Amino acid sequence: MGRLAAGRHLPDWPAYCSGPMPAVVPKLGEKPRWTQARWEMVREQENRRIDWCAGHYRGIADEAARGAPG
Repeated sequence: MGRLAAGRHLPDWPAYCSGPMPAVVPKLGEKPRWTQARWEMVREQENRRIDWCAGHYRGIADEAARGAPG
């Protein structure tokens, strides 16, 4: 008779992974090097976020490739 085609349902993309990089706005009277330092800290956090998100979905793809239930 009929067959059901089972599909893989991926989890929703985590909200943590979909936000934009925060803006670093110079503050009145702030030295340019301080603004640059704040931007560098934001950039490093953004890089960690991107790495985490990539690893999260890499793990899901690996599970799917192994045929793990999901």
